[in-house]
Amino acid sequence: MAEKLKDTTVPNPPTADLLATVGLKPEEYAEACRKLGRLPNIVEMGIIGAMWSEHCCYKSSKIHLKTFPVTGKRVLQGPGEQAGVLDLGNDYALVFKIESHNHPSAVEPFQGAATGVGGIIRDIFAMGARPLALLDSLRFGNTYPVEAVGNPEADKAVDEQPQEAADGSGDKLNIPWGDSPVPFVCTVSWMTTMRQQLFERGPEARAAVKAIREMHTGDVHVLAYCVLPDQIQLALYLENGREEEAEAAVAALKEKLAEVVAPQTQGKPPWDSFVMLHPRHSGSELMEAIHLLEFAPVTRQKVAQVSDYKYVSQVWRYGVPWLDDETDNTEARELPYCAGVNDKQAARSRYLVNGVVEGIAHYGNCIGIPTIGGELVFDPSYTSNCLVNAMCVGVVRKDRIHKARADGPGNVAMIVGARTGRDGVQGATFSSVELAEDVAESRPAVQVGDPFMEKLLLEATLEILDMPGLVGIQDFGAAGLTCSSVEMTAKSGTGMRLDLDAVPQRAKDLSAYEMMLSESQERMMIIVEKGSEDSFREVFSRWGLTAVDCGEIIGEQRIEVLHDGAVVANLPNRPLADEGPEYDRPHEAPASWKNRHLLDDRDIAAALERINKLPVATELAGHSLPAPGSDFEDILRRLLMHPSVADKWPVYQRYDWSVRTNTLLGPQGSDAAVIRIKETGQGVAMCTDGNGRAVSLDPRIGAAQCVLEAARNIVASGAEPLGITNNLNFGNPEKPDRMWQFVESIGGIGDALRKLDLPVTGGNVSLYNESGGRGILPTPVIGMVGLLEKAEQAIPSRCTDSGLELFVLGTHHARLDASLLMYDIARLRSGMLEEPDYKQFISCMNFILHAAGEGAIRACHDVSDGGLLVALVEMLAGAQVDVAPLLAEGYDMGDHNRLATLFAEDGNRWLLAVGPERKSWIRTAALHYQVPLTPLGRSVDGRLTVSGGDEEWFGCDWDVLETCRRYGLQAALSGD
Repeated sequence: MAEKLKDTTVPNPPTADLLATVGLKPEEYAEACRKLGRLPNIVEMGIIGAMWSEHCCYKSSKIHLKTFPVTGKRVLQGPGEQAGVLDLGNDYALVFKIESHNHPSAVEPFQGAATGVGGIIRDIFAMGARPLALLDSLRFGNTYPVEAVGNPEADKAVDEQPQEAADGSGDKLNIPWGDSPVPFVCTVSWMTTMRQQLFERGPEARAAVKAIREMHTGDVHVLAYCVLPDQIQLALYLENGREEEAEAAVAALKEKLAEVVAPQTQGKPPWDSFVMLHPRHSGSELMEAIHLLEFAPVTRQKVAQVSDYKYVSQVWRYGVPWLDDETDNTEARELPYCAGVNDKQAARSRYLVNGVVEGIAHYGNCIGIPTIGGELVFDPSYTSNCLVNAMCVGVVRKDRIHKARADGPGNVAMIVGARTGRDGVQGATFSSVELAEDVAESRPAVQVGDPFMEKLLLEATLEILDMPGLVGIQDFGAAGLTCSSVEMTAKSGTGMRLDLDAVPQRAKDLSAYEMMLSESQERMMIIVEKGSEDSFREVFSRWGLTAVDCGEIIGEQRIEVLHDGAVVANLPNRPLADEGPEYDRPHEAPASWKNRHLLDDRDIAAALERINKLPVATELAGHSLPAPGSDFEDILRRLLMHPSVADKWPVYQRYDWSVRTNTLLGPQGSDAAVIRIKETGQGVAMCTDGNGRAVSLDPRIGAAQCVLEAARNIVASGAEPLGITNNLNFGNPEKPDRMWQFVESIGGIGDALRKLDLPVTGGNVSLYNESGGRGILPTPVIGMVGLLEKAEQAIPSRCTDSGLELFVLGTHHARLDASLLMYDIARLRSGMLEEPDYKQFISCMNFILHAAGEGAIRACHDVSDGGLLVALVEMLAGAQVDVAPLLAEGYDMGDHNRLATLFAEDGNRWLLAVGPERKSWIRTAALHYQVPLTPLGRSVDGRLTVSGGDEEWFGCDWDVLETCRRYGLQAALSGD
């Protein structure tokens, strides 16, 4: 450990233990020697190891992070500084960022979480902003025992198991395939192109539109859903903008049709017993096509041939046509693995939750910054690796924004704030590896926080912002003095000579190694013009803080460190800050991805059977519960009492979320918390959102859905989304399947941001969240901010008045895949996701923002975890709803479709409560914006009644549902 590394000499070659201690791989050590032209000593090795750690240099991720959109009309500062800055359209700007403290919190939950909060606060006021609000995104293992299900071997990383070749279903057809299936086009090409408004180009396109409309008005053969008229082929080529190219492509496809159809059908009517899809289609297109094929018989009742539909899921699974009338579709599928939680693990998760929440509450409450929102999620994958992500939002006058600069040779570097100790030594390298089985051994790497000291540092820092002579400010974060000195000088093209003998110490006999790598909290570095030091010292002294000269800026781009009068480190800063390792690591989808399928009736039946075997709760946190009156009520109760859904008051009651009196909508008042900016009258909405369930099934689409979920919450509060900061929490990047999850997730986030025209202003990457060979669910967390020009127009998510008209805004595909019901309650961790409809989302957003400005919406709540019924219970005090308007023509009343209607989470939907006097206005506005607005029912007192047309599906007392929602988390945290 670090305390043993006081000798600056290093054996040549260094031992494996020494390299592991400083966080360098052998090849990285060799590269460092090459760049230096000599062997580094132990202090230099520690500096290099910290600066080249995953935590500081993003060596596995930066090649992919470069693909994010980072510019926009409001962006004043993007990635690269301590926090992002967005223009509020006046003299003020919004400063915000999210950071993780995962590893420290897993080891020492109270201090790990507290110092995570302290660090993100310093990032904000180091930019010159006053912090106004905190949010947190927390994830833990289950707090009660659950059994493992599925085959654990199926969950191994790609590089840990042999890969089998995909089954060539073309062999079953006995068709002379070439190297790849012959290209054909399915309905989804038409649908996607219609959404992009590309079909209005050219007479061929208009003819295609006419043909497809005729198909969908009469009886159609299954061929119509797989291969459309010749003109439809044009959809794939319209983006090129040259019709002659499209015509040539269509002609080529016609030839292929003639060549292939006859031998494929083997004398049978065309397309009688198999389905063919275009191999060029993206996963989203295929999924939408499968959805059409699978549900056409029950939603339209117009398809002549339905015998092929049982093979549709195989189209996706094998990627080639499927033909086998005798295939046994009743054979049970192997369940994806879902880890269990034993009594000891559950008890530790309860300990972690309590410690983390106490740490957040202690630091935020003491420093006087309200914690006004966030999320709390439980899943077995987080048992050994909890996630603690903290976000802070502040406001600054644009002329007071400061950056981490070290300009001007001869200027003075000062350390201000707390004294330096041994806590947190090597915290950066500790956070860049997998946690050890015995986490107690890692306690010295966890920092210790003092919020009262930070409050003094905050006020003193804000006071010096307008003083002449201030050059730059940077927080001491990861790697402490090392990171601050290296990063500030590298940005400015300068260097620094540090004198460690001047560093204030609170521990005896600190070595140079320890002082350079200590992460003692509540410390900052300021760069001031030579000769102005005394004026800055006077301010910090008045606040009871130390401020000492610790170095000077030099013209040469080097970091020179002196201790006991001798040079103990002399390193070029460019290689440390800008030329660290950059890995393009191998990434490959796991076998579970290649074998995935849409949930079908077999899956739903198996899930219901599993749910029916679960014990029925008769008591919850001391409150008795009557027996459920129906299966629907039983499922709804289970969802409401699930700790990821249940009311979070056991957590929020520990937070002071109203301090400073800026909070308009706090942690239980809206989908996004809203604060008032008193100087401008504007409101700022903010939220954190992630969905490990969805990302685990499809990292690209799932990550995009995380962005949309955050945007839905911002919009639900009446605010316009402005931008995001993200925290990317993933497993070991050295395993190809984990890296594949990371790469795909970045692609999905980027896709969504470009569609919504939103920038990333910064964030954090947390890798190696893995223990014992099993990683967490891939968990990108989106921190989003939005703007209300008039703060008083903020919309709450809850309204207990009766007599309100209820509407569902938006549509969904009635899929239970990745839903809380399937994934957590039934523990069926399989399925596929639908590609988001961004165009509809934007239309719905504009509609809500207009309605909010008119004061037409009494409450707005997005439909997410738990689906429609959970949203109703969270929003109201009673409701009488008829879901018939949500059902398509010829709706099948089977379990799958009913459950999907009530509990599906896919699509972009909001639940609106509108006063009866605004009913006509809201419907007219929906027509104007061309958004799907479906009447659902009205709010009543004390009861939930759900019907589908003339048939009542079920009804139950609201008090029972509210008891489940109110006390579910309390029971989980007590171990019940």
